[in-house]
Amino acid sequence: MTRRILSAILAAMIIASAAAACGDSSASAPASTTAPSAGSPAETEPAETAPPDYLIHDGVTEKDLGGYTFTEIGPFTPDISSFYENGLYAVELNGDAINDIVYRRNHDIMDRFNCNIELINKSGNDLQPLVTKTVKAGEDAYQLVVYGQSTLGAWGLDGIVYDWNTLETPQFDKPWWDKKVNDGSEIGGHLYFVYGSTLLNFKISLYMTIMNGKVARDYGIAASDLYKSVNDGTWTLDQFYSLATQVKEDSDGNGVYDQYDLWGFGGESYNAYTYCIGAGADFLKEEDGVFTQQLDTQKNADICMKVLEMYTNKDACMICENIPNTDNVWGARDTMMKTDRMLFFVGAMRPWLREMESDYSILPNPKYNEAQERYYHLTSCYNGPVACMPVSVADPETAALMLELMNYQAYNELMPVFYQNFLNTKMVRDEESIEMLKIIHDSIEVDRMTIFIYGIAGTLSEYAKTGKTDYASRIAKQIKSVDKKIGKLQEQLANG
Repeated sequence: MTRRILSAILAAMIIASAAAACGDSSASAPASTTAPSAGSPAETEPAETAPPDYLIHDGVTEKDLGGYTFTEIGPFTPDISSFYENGLYAVELNGDAINDIVYRRNHDIMDRFNCNIELINKSGNDLQPLVTKTVKAGEDAYQLVVYGQSTLGAWGLDGIVYDWNTLETPQFDKPWWDKKVNDGSEIGGHLYFVYGSTLLNFKISLYMTIMNGKVARDYGIAASDLYKSVNDGTWTLDQFYSLATQVKEDSDGNGVYDQYDLWGFGGESYNAYTYCIGAGADFLKEEDGVFTQQLDTQKNADICMKVLEMYTNKDACMICENIPNTDNVWGARDTMMKTDRMLFFVGAMRPWLREMESDYSILPNPKYNEAQERYYHLTSCYNGPVACMPVSVADPETAALMLELMNYQAYNELMPVFYQNFLNTKMVRDEESIEMLKIIHDSIEVDRMTIFIYGIAGTLSEYAKTGKTDYASRIAKQIKSVDKKIGKLQEQLANG
């Protein structure tokens, strides 16, 4: 079997997976991959494959770009940000399957197209002023910026980045782009940031519900029953909360209920927002290009109040920002899950999960009720990595071609390994969790209210953290301000 045939098989695997996921996702978790029952299996070395033919636009597989340099700026290492993106660049071959595919992909593109790919590793606090300064100076310094949706959305409205919909090169109808995410990110027909197959951390950073297997068994909770509820469409806030409130124990017996005791569920305050979206809250309506806020509709008010009732219950929910006597509240939260002091952990699938001795189960975020048609999941509106292009880029079509090439190869070679050799083996412990992960990845949602207009995510986080109870009156006072912001948004979009 030739290397090119092996490459074609990998491509067919991921195309079949995407077709099963309503036909428009950039890559969905394969449904039948075997996962280990426990522990962290050794990494499987992927089969060597021939470089793919880049059948882009005119069918060219090679093109002389005359030494063109494509510079990416963003958080690309874990020491910079937990939302670092490792699908765009690799410094050298190191034996890690994902790293080595990225490295070979980039060098193949550089060889075939006579170009250079460079990286500048910066976090948000350093990245934002660098990019805005160069754009205002008209400098073609960075051809691609990778950062969170809310920042890039604001840049789009301020005219700092290109509207991708005005460029001819990107083929957003192709499977190496995530059509659902990109369609959901459009605002008034404008697309200021995009998501495609080469951006791995976007999916790693999706917020979901993870159940500690040991704690569940201690309280007579069967993972198989919850998997069935998910598949039957009956996994709801009521079921989640009923289970969570059964679990409570003063483990150290000191009469103080803190991070050293057993809790029903926990996470960061942002999770209240992700659970509201998971329960079907939709805060912005667009009809014929006209936007209206939905913050105070009965449906959204009911959802938010119900979720906040759960997240402000200090006997059931541990909000990590409230953990005392620690310099790292997120680390303390993670330790609670790793040491069996939490039934449900709400958050992203971070590498520390691989360190858990106890087994765990992956679950979607629950629905509001059984009438809800499907599940919904978010990455971080503030940090989940997506890509934009500064308006100071002198040759935007060539820059867009570079990202197109990266996404194309990632779809065919990187995504199968990302699922088969990482998510479905290293990050899950049972076959059913793979099915749950597929549901989660096929139900990504984008909240344009928080990204472009009003930070409802921040408001809900604040209430979860502080335990405030006047949410409805707070929102009522914000409506006029939000309406003004929507009016400004309409003007910005009209001016284009």
